[in-house]
Amino acid sequence: MSGRLSLRSLVHRAWLLFPLSKSLPALEGPAIAAGRRVLEPPALYPERRARAAAPPRVAATIPECDTAATDCQGSGEGWLLLSSVLDDLSPGHTTLWVPSQHVLLTRCHATMVPWEATMALRDLTVSGAQLTEQQIEELIGPYARYDPEAGTIVLLPPAAKLSLRQRVLLYLVALQGWPFVTDAPHATTARPGPLSEALRVGGGTVRPLLMAMKEEHLVLVTAKGEYSVAIAALDSIREELNRQSKPRSRRAAGQTAKLPTLPQVHRLPKPSAATEAQSPRPAPSRPRVVEKSAGSVPRRKGKRHGGESAVFVPWVEAGYFDQFRTFGEILERFHAQGRMLKSTSLPGYLLEATRAGVLDREKKDINGKRVWVYTAPKRRAH
Repeated sequence: MSGRLSLRSLVHRAWLLFPLSKSLPALEGPAIAAGRRVLEPPALYPERRARAAAPPRVAATIPECDTAATDCQGSGEGWLLLSSVLDDLSPGHTTLWVPSQHVLLTRCHATMVPWEATMALRDLTVSGAQLTEQQIEELIGPYARYDPEAGTIVLLPPAAKLSLRQRVLLYLVALQGWPFVTDAPHATTARPGPLSEALRVGGGTVRPLLMAMKEEHLVLVTAKGEYSVAIAALDSIREELNRQSKPRSRRAAGQTAKLPTLPQVHRLPKPSAATEAQSPRPAPSRPRVVEKSAGSVPRRKGKRHGGESAVFVPWVEAGYFDQFRTFGEILERFHAQGRMLKSTSLPGYLLEATRAGVLDREKKDINGKRVWVYTAPKRRAH
């Protein structure tokens, strides 16, 4: 612990900021505890210490107080900065710029001096030192621990209840605490790949979350693609980590989903032979007869049972087969009548009609090829 501060030691360095009216009453322990906590001791502002080296004093002076800052009286408009006096602070080393007044706090004496208008925007600056050891401990304390020997951050079982988005933020906040834990150099930023390995999640799942949080200004990204928490969004990060995560499904939690139980089926007792003899038997149902039109193409399943030749009877009577007809002409006539017969099914109809004597066929030379042509039987007599 030599050479560095523990996580608990900075608790006494928390600076309390109170509104100062015309009369400042005596401040006791509970009143101090109710004050607004400043993000960091004013001693972290070296440029402001230089400006406050010899500020002019005005007529609003706070008398000397004890080391616990529990009995201070004073008057004036603006804000008063109170703090527990630390041994390592010396006069002129603790200053803070606040609205409307500049408060200079020496070892046991506070003096209010005029505020410079040029310092207004300087109060809005954000420094990486604002994320103190105490704030890191408050955020990660219930969920993570440091392992300095292995150089890793170990997540505790309560972290499993957090969503992946919350765990990513938690790990990035924990990286900021390495300088307070050990003097050995450790990275305070992380790339999506090592971050996925540390959180033990599949590749490609962390990067979209980081990009979304970057759009929300919760994290920052360097030119090398390394991510870190945005110190200015500390309050939003705290709200994000304290937000109740949605309950995870059983399958996501590694539990086997219970299969739904089927309703119980009650089987009827099998009737005996005497019961079957006494019970009337239902009358046999008659087969359903479907009437077909004379020109319709019958639907065939499996083997053909005849009747295909009847399709060509109306064509013969109409004189369509008074001249030779080729396979292609017959198929085209089927399609013209809206009967989308396949070319692989037509040979069965033609062969059946030829066997039944409805059509005759013979080979003819057409366009240099010998093909089968079909005609009516009466043409053979001519």
